[in-house]
Amino acid sequence: MTSKRKHRLPRRYSEGVIARLDRRYREVRDVRQGTAQILADRGHTADHPPSLLLRRLAQRCAYFDTLLERDEADMLEGKPVNMPRYLAVATAWLRMVQQIGLDRVPGPVLSLRERLLAESGNGKEVTAP
Repeated sequence: MTSKRKHRLPRRYSEGVIARLDRRYREVRDVRQGTAQILADRGHTADHPPSLLLRRLAQRCAYFDTLLERDEADMLEGKPVNMPRYLAVATAWLRMVQQIGLDRVPGPVLSLRERLLAESGNGKEVTAP
């Protein structure tokens, strides 16, 4: 029995495409992990979520990155690659990367007290021994 969910990335991006793909497959996991890493590098956490536009841009950037990796793997194996499409995807990916930024941005800084409270998980004040 096979999954009814798709496991290969489609050639065209559409809204919600990643959510419809089967997470058991490497390319799907790569896009999801790439998106999470881009947002983490930009200083976003669960407590400090990104804007909708940045989240979508990061997802598209990770999606295009995975498409480029697939084409590059095909090239290394001697398989034919649609070079005009590859170059168009690479150009679009580069523009997205420039919009997102290459430098890591520190996330919100917690005070020692806030960090201890967060790590204790119970929301009660932690006292030093």
